[in-house]
Amino acid sequence: MGIISVPRSYPRTRRVSRNTKWFQHIVMVFSLPCLAIANPAGGDLRLERLFSSYMAPCCWQGNLLQHDSPKAEQLRAEIRQMVAQSKSDADIKAVVVAEYSRRILALPDGPAGDLLWLIPWLVVLLGVIAVVITIKRLRSGIAPISTSLTTDFEMEGDFE
Repeated sequence: MGIISVPRSYPRTRRVSRNTKWFQHIVMVFSLPCLAIANPAGGDLRLERLFSSYMAPCCWQGNLLQHDSPKAEQLRAEIRQMVAQSKSDADIKAVVVAEYSRRILALPDGPAGDLLWLIPWLVVLLGVIAVVITIKRLRSGIAPISTSLTTDFEMEGDFE
């Protein structure tokens, strides 16, 4: 009574016609240029790297690759112009930092930037150490650290 039977005429798999496959391929081919248009760097890897290295100076909430505002577009145009003049990334960085201060950098330089990369790994390491210590305590028979709110005094005392 609990088993549902499926009639034999019901198709087990849905076959995709050739026309549907061709349509899918045509849609994919024509949608690829839209992805390049949506990217402010236009598919140029160097520009993508540079745009993602600097914050948008209007609100400081997104990098130049993601943000769309007049100030961000102006800075992207300045960077494109410097790239067209064959300036190095270091020269471009010096010009942009001189104009907007170090706040423009998406990832800080020096010890602050190194610390931002180091902190997640330290948290992972501390988590692994905590798990290893807990497993060793459980295997050796030592009771794990109690999280109970009661104390020995409360348990022994006679409260009426």
